[in-house]
Amino acid sequence: MLPIQILDYGAGFLLAASALRGLVRRLTVGEATKSRTALARFAHKLIADGQVEPSTVPVTFPLDGPFEDHIFTSPRGPVRRLRFPVHSEHAPIYWERSWEVAGASSPRWNS
Repeated sequence: MLPIQILDYGAGFLLAASALRGLVRRLTVGEATKSRTALARFAHKLIADGQVEPSTVPVTFPLDGPFEDHIFTSPRGPVRRLRFPVHSEHAPIYWERSWEVAGASSPRWNS
């Protein structure tokens, strides 16, 4: 059984990649793109494809960075986040709220 967080994040990353692909297609070809995904379909794909080959690049903890300049609060104390792999000068990526344990809060819209 796959943890729901892996499915949720994975499906979210697929949608984000689809949105970026759609923007590139709109700018280069001038055509719209339609994308769909589902947690069940993503889980089936992960299970059907089996294990991912181990990386040839060793990952050692703690990670060396590059980190964001801001230090965030979390239920486990102060944390530093890795920088996002992409950025936009006109629309910086930032969340006002720190992370929480899954299921710890009710969904709500920030205004």
